Amino acid sequence: MVENGDRKPNGQFADGHAGGPGRPKGAWSGRRKILEVLDKILTKAKNLTALEKDLQKRFDKSPGGFVLTFGPALYPKSIELSSPDDKAGVRITTTTRPNENGKGNGEDADAGD
Repeated sequence: MVENGDRKPNGQFADGHAGGPGRPKGAWSGRRKILEVLDKILTKAKNLTALEKDLQKRFDKSPGGFVLTFGPALYPKSIELSSPDDKAGVRITTTTRPNENGKGNGEDADAGD
């Protein structure tokens, strides 16, 4: 466990504190493994067609619900916007995904990474 004195005010590790070994070089995250499996499945035309039909049914039933359910998974975890004139910039961070009712379900947006 890292003590607060080992970090800068912005949360980064202070100079001289590596913070641990991290993920081994070449190791894949759970998210990357899942994406590889999905890629293999969706390269088959019949699977892609079946997925498209299912997604269309869900969209037809509730376009808004569809976007709230599937959209957040497609958004980046965070977005940083700034201009040369604006030193502060704007940071938009997604921390939870909305459920079918449009309210956050408390699950971390990048759970399983």
